Amino acid sequence: MKRPVSLLLSTVLLLSLAGCAYVAAKAQEGESYAVYYEEKDLGGAGGGDAVRAESVSLPGAEDLTTQQLAEALLSRLLSGPSDDSLQSPVPANTQLLS
Repeated sequence: MKRPVSLLLSTVLLLSLAGCAYVAAKAQEGESYAVYYEEKDLGGAGGGDAVRAESVSLPGAEDLTTQQLAEALLSRLLSGPSDDSLQSPVPANTQLLS
């Protein structure tokens, strides 16, 4: 009984370490953020997600302050999705006041 439990714990530990290594590798590649949009046609979602994320890369994000980063991400959200099957959750002509 001790052997299966120790094998299970070892497997969980190894998988956790692999996950940490993946996160560290992604951080070194550059900053990538998820911007969420809603599906245009919810009938096509078929029980799936009504909201999907688009990955957004912001070059030089590590040099931005928190406020500048938030403004850049909100501007990206306001500019709309690049995928035609998505739509912005924010009404058209909404502007960011800073």
